[in-house]
Amino acid sequence: MTVALYLVLGYLSWIETPQFKAAWEAPATDPALLKAVFLIFLELMLVTALALFFSTFSGPILSAALTLGLFVAGQLNAELREFRCGR
Repeated sequence: MTVALYLVLGYLSWIETPQFKAAWEAPATDPALLKAVFLIFLELMLVTALALFFSTFSGPILSAALTLGLFVAGQLNAELREFRCGR
């Protein structure tokens, strides 16, 4: 999927006008995008590991609920910390 994403972005940067490309914040085939893709893949591996861990000692519904709960808590970590500290 990463290769397809880079192909689409490369094609878009090839067919677009220079004025349109000047409005982009980063180049279409920015290498920093690979870091983001890798971190998303790492997050997916962690969520899968959590789901497998919970499924070893609980049923399917409880395992899904616990995995979803930890995923949501992880995604809202900054907001929860801000809410607790009151900044």
